[in-house]
Amino acid sequence: MAQKFPFRKVLFFGFVVFSGIASWQGVAMAQAIAVTPGETVTLTFKLVNVGDTALQKVYVQLSREATPDWIQPESSTHQTVDVPAKDAVNGRPSAMLPLTFRVDGQAPHNTEVSVPLWIRDGQGDVWMKIVQLRVIPQPKPEASRLFQNYPNPFNPETW
Repeated sequence: MAQKFPFRKVLFFGFVVFSGIASWQGVAMAQAIAVTPGETVTLTFKLVNVGDTALQKVYVQLSREATPDWIQPESSTHQTVDVPAKDAVNGRPSAMLPLTFRVDGQAPHNTEVSVPLWIRDGQGDVWMKIVQLRVIPQPKPEASRLFQNYPNPFNPETW
């Protein structure tokens, strides 16, 4: 029986906070992210605080009301980060904040969806960003072959 290994995709985005006003930098967000059914995806956001107020207990989550059922967060707990305020010592402090979700194996192929993400902090500030996901079929191998192992004879391993 063939063993299936889960595929993980890790993407990085930039998120800059300007004292309560947010903007996005980094990976082009207008382009859809290609995902395959059964895939686990991690979106990692780099939060950069260029404001005078520290950000505490910042976390990111999927909007459950607007996210299709075939997209499931990997865990129910939120990883939180703190980002100190900008000052002469810290300059532009930053923190990395991941969001991991799984695309169900029954996700419809050749479908593009808009997935709202909420980034929230402990003071109640909320920023929203929409990420486009495009479900593509998982490519199938053209052929399977078993070649002669080498080195032969071998000790203790072979390829």
